[in-house]
Amino acid sequence: MGARCIECDSRPVSRCGRCGRGVCRPHMPSRGRRCVSCEEEWQDDGGTRRALQHMFAPPAFVLAGGLCFGLLLPVLFALPFTIGATLIAAVATTVGFGAAVGTCRLVESSARAQFLREHARSLPEARIVRYRRALPPARAPR
Repeated sequence: MGARCIECDSRPVSRCGRCGRGVCRPHMPSRGRRCVSCEEEWQDDGGTRRALQHMFAPPAFVLAGGLCFGLLLPVLFALPFTIGATLIAAVATTVGFGAAVGTCRLVESSARAQFLREHARSLPEARIVRYRRALPPARAPR
C-alpha cells in the first residue's frame, strides 16, 4: 500500500474514484491517474499484462507477416530471386513486427482504460420512495 499522510485520513479534500479512499490536496492524483495505492496495484498487475502481450503478439506477427509475404509474392518473380526474396523477407518482417507492437500497445491501452473506469461504488445506494397519495388504478388495455 502507498504511504499515507495524516491529512489524507483526517481531512480529505477528495476521494479516489476507484477505491474511494480520501486524499488530501498534495496527494490528489492528476487527470488520468488514481491514488498512490491504486497506481501501485496497477504496477503490480504488470506481469499479467505482459503475459497477455506475449500471448497475443506472436499470432499478430505471424498473421500480418504471412499476409504481407503472400501479397508480395509476385514481386519475387519480377526481380532477380536473391533481391526479391530479401526484399519480401524484410518487408514481411517489418510489417509483422509493427503488428506485434500495435497489439502490445492495444493490450496496454485497453487495460489502462479499464483500470481507470473501475469505480468503488458502481451503483448509488437504493432509496425507498413513498407516495403521499395512492396511485390511480391501472387501466385495462383495449
